[in-house]
Amino acid sequence: MNNKISIGFIKHYPDAVIPTLNETGVAYDLTAIRFVKEIGKHSIALDTDLIISFDEGYYLEIIPKNSIYKSGWIIQNRIISRLDASEDTLKIILTRIDNNNSQKPKLPLLCQFVIRKAIYGNLHEIRVPNGIFFEKTKNDKEMSMEEIKEIISSSC
Repeated sequence: MNNKISIGFIKHYPDAVIPTLNETGVAYDLTAIRFVKEIGKHSIALDTDLIISFDEGYYLEIIPKNSIYKSGWIIQNRIISRLDASEDTLKIILTRIDNNNSQKPKLPLLCQFVIRKAIYGNLHEIRVPNGIFFEKTKNDKEMSMEEIKEIISSSC
């Protein structure tokens, strides 16, 4: 079985760094090479200057390298869908966690990304006789958590 998908990159700028599989064997190193803009008082956007393309049915998750915490910044959880990836260059959004540190992180900034399989569910509302509400009305039936779980599992 082949567990590999196609991941393509276009350098939007000559200094952009093509990601490589890092020592974990799971994540790919990703390098931000330039500052883009400030987002509010506590966040900034950095650019990798890479346009990425990958197979449908997957998404990319940008995650930090341990060293970023020492800089007083964290990566906002960043999920990139296939459609998002084709729109523009890949950006990394950072949020300041140390308000005493007014400096932007040093570039180039190394983080990483993983590719994950997207799993989609069939969402549906489960109708319960007499309803289950957070605010109890006089017609509501008292139900235990076990009864609620049984209703949910039998309707899926």
